[in-house]
Amino acid sequence: MPPTVPSVPVGYCANVHPGETLAEVWQTLKAHAPFLRQRLGAPVGVGLYLPWAAAEPLATRPESAEGFRDFLREAGLEAYTANAFPIGGFHAQRVKEAVYRPDWTTPRRLAFTQMAGRALAALLPEGATGTVSTLPVGWKGDGLDAVALERAAATLLAAAEGFRRLEEETGRRIILCLEPEPLCVLETSAETAAFFERHLLPAGERLRRHLGVCLDTCHLAVGFEDPAEAVRRLAPLGIAKVQISSALSVKDPARNPAAVERLEGFAEDRYLHQVACPSGKGVERLQDLPLLELAREPWTSAAEWRCHFHVPVDREAFGPLGTTRAWIEKVIPELKRLPVQPHYEVETYTWGVLPEA
Repeated sequence: MPPTVPSVPVGYCANVHPGETLAEVWQTLKAHAPFLRQRLGAPVGVGLYLPWAAAEPLATRPESAEGFRDFLREAGLEAYTANAFPIGGFHAQRVKEAVYRPDWTTPRRLAFTQMAGRALAALLPEGATGTVSTLPVGWKGDGLDAVALERAAATLLAAAEGFRRLEEETGRRIILCLEPEPLCVLETSAETAAFFERHLLPAGERLRRHLGVCLDTCHLAVGFEDPAEAVRRLAPLGIAKVQISSALSVKDPARNPAAVERLEGFAEDRYLHQVACPSGKGVERLQDLPLLELAREPWTSAAEWRCHFHVPVDREAFGPLGTTRAWIEKVIPELKRLPVQPHYEVETYTWGVLPEA
C-alpha cells in the first residue's frame, strides 16, 4: 500500500517570505498570522520553509520546539508540511541552479533533510503525519550518471530509514516527498515512476511508508502532462503532498507578439524559469526564460509556450499572457478520487520578483 496521510485544509505556503533563522521565520509568521486568520479563519494550515538554520534549533533543542509550537497554537496556525527543497538562501539575490544543490548523492542533503523532518515532527501532535518535500534527486545539467543515481537512491532510503526510526521514537510519521520539476533528474510522472519502481519500492513497505511524491501542478503543467495520466502514474507511489501552483502560458506565440513581449518582462535574476513547448518529438525545454530570444524551430511555430514561473493561482490571464489555472481545475477532480487525500498547499513563492505591473 502507498503511504497515506490524513485530510487537511489547503495550507498557506510560508516560503513566499524570506527568513533563514528560526527567529526570522517566527517573526514573519507572527506578522502575517492575524491577516490569515481574518481571511481564512482558524486554524490556518501553514507549510513551513525550514532552511538549515531554522530547522536545527527545532530539531535539537526541545525548549525551542516547545516555544515555537506554543506560538503556532496561539496564532491559530497548524504546521503539517515543510519545504526542504532549498537548503538555504532561497531569497538570495541569485538562486538559479543553486536551489538543486546539494543533490541526493551527498551526505549534506541527507543530514539537512533528516533535520527538517525531525523539526517538523517536533511541531506535530502525537500520532500525526507530516510531509517534507524535496528535490527530485538533482539537476539534469549536473550530469548525474547511473552510478550517481544508485548512490542517490541509497541516500534516499537512508533518509526513509531515519524517518522510520523517528516514528518509533516520537510517534510522529514523516513522509519524504520527491517533487518532479522541469529539467531535473525526475521531471515527468513517467521518470518518477520508473525511478521509484527500480530503486525505492524494492526496499519494501517498512521504508515505503516514509517515501512518496509531491505533485506540483505548475511543474506538471509546464511538462504538458495530461492530468489524469499523471495522477494515475503517481498514485501507486503515494501522492502525499500537492502544491497548488500556476504557470505562465502563451498560446500561438507566432501570432501573439504582445503576449511574447509580456512574457519576456518576467525574466529576472533570482530563480530559474524553465520554458517548454510541444513538438513532434515530444516536449522541448529551455533552461531559463531569457533563452527564448535565441529560440528557433520548433519554438517559432509552437502552439503554446509554458513557463515555470509561479503566479497567483486565482488569475487566468495577465493581459495577453495566460496561465495554467485550467490545468489545476482539471487535476483537482483526479486527486479527489484518491482513497486518502494528500496534504495540500498553495505555493506561490515569487511575489518578490513579479513584475510591478
